[in-house]
Amino acid sequence: MLVETDLRSYRFIALSHCWGSSKGSLNTVPKTTTHNIASHEIMGISTQSLPKTFQDVIDTTWRLGVEYIWIDSLCIIQDDDNDKAIELPNMGYIFGNAYLVIAATLAENGDYGLYHGRTRWMFTVSDADEHILKVKANHPSQHSIWNNLKGFWAAPHLPLLYRAWAFQERLLARRIIHFTTEELIWECGTHIECECGELLNPAIIPKLEVVRKSLRTSLKTEYANVLLRGSARDRLRFWTFICEQYSAREITFSQDRLPALSSVARQFDPYGDIGRYLAGIWECSLPCGLMWWASCKGIHSAGATSHWRLRLQRHNVPTWSWLSIHGWVSMPEEAPKPRLRVLNVEYVCCGPDKYGASTIGIIHVASHVAPVKVVVGDRHEDVVVRKLGGKGGVVLQADTRPFEYSHEDLQNEQLLAVMFADGSKLVPSIILKLVPDGIQTDQPRERYQRLGLANCPRAWFHEEAERVIALI
Repeated sequence: MLVETDLRSYRFIALSHCWGSSKGSLNTVPKTTTHNIASHEIMGISTQSLPKTFQDVIDTTWRLGVEYIWIDSLCIIQDDDNDKAIELPNMGYIFGNAYLVIAATLAENGDYGLYHGRTRWMFTVSDADEHILKVKANHPSQHSIWNNLKGFWAAPHLPLLYRAWAFQERLLARRIIHFTTEELIWECGTHIECECGELLNPAIIPKLEVVRKSLRTSLKTEYANVLLRGSARDRLRFWTFICEQYSAREITFSQDRLPALSSVARQFDPYGDIGRYLAGIWECSLPCGLMWWASCKGIHSAGATSHWRLRLQRHNVPTWSWLSIHGWVSMPEEAPKPRLRVLNVEYVCCGPDKYGASTIGIIHVASHVAPVKVVVGDRHEDVVVRKLGGKGGVVLQADTRPFEYSHEDLQNEQLLAVMFADGSKLVPSIILKLVPDGIQTDQPRERYQRLGLANCPRAWFHEEAERVIALI
């Protein structure tokens, strides 16, 4: 039965799961809607009508002696935007205060379930004294996906690790148990452990991890440690890691890319010392926070359409934010000393949630600027930046792939290269396009949207004066 309770007064378990279905449609995921909420509250929900993953987590909850369970599709009214606006910013509280989060990490959809038959082999061997020994062997676990902070998501048999919402739920949980194909994995803020006990074996874990301050480390334990003990500098450094990790995850609805990270951001600045949260970038990190690029090295970025062609401006994400594209982004471990200066930030949120979408997101910067043109190849993958009136050119690391504009689209457009940092012969630069009339015309100043990054010849900027540019 669906009940509304004060979660502070009750012990409950939360489920982290993939919404996908065996039929390839989200329509088969059981949901609470404005049409059936009364029935769910009065008549209850038949357990037999639920998919196997839901049935298994209810069974586990009952076996643990816990009375309540929180499942997103049933506990949030899915066709009620007002209810979503209330509940989605609450994810930090829900997953952070759950007695336990159960992660259906092995299940690609609701039909798969939690309990998975494990492959075991039974055989006999004899020792040197010809004693007969019975041996039981299990399929070896892939522990590197848990203790290798850089590549743990590369786990095709654990589909939940690919999901953006689950990424946030994992970080927010006080304690979480992952149901995997070979064993259970336990994570909390200070420890990670597996059933077989080999996950933390120094003889097995990667050499890089042996020299870390603590062997009991994973994405989650590192996150908890940075929040508890890290300085503002430590947190900003770890935030770039979170951005890269999160951007590699898949999400069904593009408008959820900002909300699915907002509760982590809400936790990340408990002391208010890193400035405003600006659509995935902390104000204290500017201008270096603008130095990101679309990466091809991710597991989801190998194909020709690794990043969405169209920006997510319709979801109120400015183009200077890495969240404006749907694909893996990279950020420099040590950003170059910037020549670009941030003069002012105009950022107005859509509602009371300061970690949500914005109605205005403008960053005013000053730097040396060179007029350029962009030449696009037939495949929209080979994109070159040239100084206006010049020859040759440099490769554009475009934010969208395939590039969202054709050569003809940009023929008469005003494009600029804005020097971001110093260099010897080549200088990192942001490539911008003047926003056409009719977009954000409430204020008549020229505004530019980002196209990507390029290492431009320093000579392009020798005779160019410094200008003030508005990025949107």
